[in-house]
Amino acid sequence: MSKKVLIIGSLGYVGSYLYKKLKNNYEIEGIDNHFFANSFLIDDNLNNEIIKKDVRDLDESYLIKFQVVILLAGISNDPLIGTDEDLFYKPSLKYSIKVADICKSNGIKLIFSSSCSVYGYNKNVVNESSETNPLTGYSKNKLEIENYITSIADNNFKPIILRFA
Repeated sequence: MSKKVLIIGSLGYVGSYLYKKLKNNYEIEGIDNHFFANSFLIDDNLNNEIIKKDVRDLDESYLIKFQVVILLAGISNDPLIGTDEDLFYKPSLKYSIKVADICKSNGIKLIFSSSCSVYGYNKNVVNESSETNPLTGYSKNKLEIENYITSIADNNFKPIILRFA
């Protein structure tokens, strides 16, 4: 029996590619708010396969169908430059905490997409043990989510956090 996998944010750069790669080997479901559904990166077939659903509307009854949740959804930058960072990024913190808590309480594997921007500007090569120094609202938000997820990790809940470049 293949694992049932949910990709949240499956019409983004990473999500659209990952969805196509995994769908032949896993029972996969993709959700996205379809904000970028008409992007040149997305073909119409993928638009039709991905369920239009906002991550903020997910609840436990929906998530418990899956053995793995890959959380890629998020706002990657402030296109208005200078908006209130809390107003702009707090929703992603809130829904990430909600998803993580549901995954933990139901034994669902969580994979979270973070960013290497949590290291800030650095002239040296960095790795997972390097000191973080987030400089933007985006990177501060990613680190805040990471910190929450790692704070609830235990022997039964071992989330994976990926810091993409």
